[in-house]
Amino acid sequence: MRLKQLCNIEDIIARSLARMNLEPEEVEAFLNPKLKNIMFDPSDLLDMDKAAHRIYRGIIAGEKFAVISNGRLGSICSAASLNKWLACYSKDIDHLRIEKDAKGYFPTKNQFEELSKEHGIIICLGCGTNFKFHSDWTPDTDVIVVDDQISVEQLPKVYALINSNRFDENPDLSYLGIAGMFFLLMVATNRLLRNNNRQTVDLYHFLDLIALGTVSDHLPMIKINRALVRIGLASIHKRENAALTELLDTLSLKKPITSSQMAFQLGARICAGDVIQQSQLGLDLLSTINRKKSTEIVNQLNDLYRTSKDLSEEYYEKFYLKISDTSTETPLIWAFHENCPLGIMENIVARINQETGKPTILMTHVGSKVIAIGQSIPGINLGIIVANCMNDKLVEVGGGNAMWIMLELLPQNINHFIERVIAELYFQRETWKDTFPVFIDGLLTSRGVTISLIEKLSQLEPFGINSPKPRYGFANQYVRSRVNLGNEQYKLVFEDEAGNRIDGFLPNTNRLQLKKFLMGSRKNKIHIAGTLTSFVKSGKTIPTIMVEDAATPN
Repeated sequence: MRLKQLCNIEDIIARSLARMNLEPEEVEAFLNPKLKNIMFDPSDLLDMDKAAHRIYRGIIAGEKFAVISNGRLGSICSAASLNKWLACYSKDIDHLRIEKDAKGYFPTKNQFEELSKEHGIIICLGCGTNFKFHSDWTPDTDVIVVDDQISVEQLPKVYALINSNRFDENPDLSYLGIAGMFFLLMVATNRLLRNNNRQTVDLYHFLDLIALGTVSDHLPMIKINRALVRIGLASIHKRENAALTELLDTLSLKKPITSSQMAFQLGARICAGDVIQQSQLGLDLLSTINRKKSTEIVNQLNDLYRTSKDLSEEYYEKFYLKISDTSTETPLIWAFHENCPLGIMENIVARINQETGKPTILMTHVGSKVIAIGQSIPGINLGIIVANCMNDKLVEVGGGNAMWIMLELLPQNINHFIERVIAELYFQRETWKDTFPVFIDGLLTSRGVTISLIEKLSQLEPFGINSPKPRYGFANQYVRSRVNLGNEQYKLVFEDEAGNRIDGFLPNTNRLQLKKFLMGSRKNKIHIAGTLTSFVKSGKTIPTIMVEDAATPN
């Protein structure tokens, strides 16, 4: 292959890079991303200089800062980084966390007015782009928004709006998430401090949290995102962060930590308090530098995680029974259920989205209004649909990016909103097929899968929308055993025609049709496809296929 020869890399790596359409001159930067080589001038982002100068002046003058976070992991990580960063210059910082209770996800006029009484600067992380903000709410306070929600045509009248998805921003920067933009804001502010002979803090110390926030937001793992996550993973391995080290030990996660483990295992624990309105715990955990306090908070979050799993199962069944249409022709999975905790509903949206492979929107009552939360699939942009609905006054408050949305609407507008979403989904993707295509990087044999091979593939980390984890096909397999591990998770053992066996795992986030197929294939020869991972079994590390698709031979 061309990449193998020109770049002197192994064939299995070259095949994955070729599928991503990388050119030979791009390979080194992809496999070994260095921030100094990929970094661009933060001033390229609109309002970045304005925001950096305002924060610089606030630091020098000893002003009090307030932070509003939307409660998602990317926002939490940015808020914790901000807390630690500003603590090096000033201790006057307060956090206002938007709880997932009757107030919903959106900041209110009263909250802005209350904060402005004692704070010179309010920083909104992950919220504020499409909020109808009025400057007279905070006459003596400046509001800075760092957000990645796709904006409507009328921008909020805040002091500065840093947003990779604002309608007048350079579209080449749309891959940036909240954590990445906040890192660039720290870079820009540090530059001002240095230029004025002020002491600065080494931003490397925050890259573990920036990396965690970046992988959690379903972003393309390209350019600066890729470098931030790769460096952040290395930082996590050094175990210098008390909170993350405590989580790693609690979850028995050993080196090397993967981007998937960061997003799904660490992230699930950090956000466990969201489901029962104790969302401040995650922010408190990531903000502390004390190991003893970290241990106390992690123990609380572990208890809440077990509670959230039970609640999620209960409401999952309730929502699933109310899904209006699960046929292969429908472009959208949606349902409404009364009085579901929003943190629980967010978990269920992600699960149903994975099971069906389709954009999913769930709704529940919050007071007199309805809150909708949605998750998309690669290639379908739900955020632009919400922005269009807001421009047309169908949705009053809300927003999101390509992969995730949340909004508030009146009960009488539910059907109109869903009809509009379906119409725009058909516009984005004109035909919906009965099957979900699974692209593979190559064919492997059970005998050829080793721990050494899996370690080689880790060169391709981190994985994301534009750089998916390599997926391989295994031909002519038999399902020799299957064990229900509970919660709809299955351990499988596959055997090929030569008698070689390999373990398989089917998580509860996979498609229902696939589960039914595999459960009924005990005696039939099948082809399977999936990604590779490893599990520890009786003290030994075992290669395992994470099964994503299966079919009968033609």
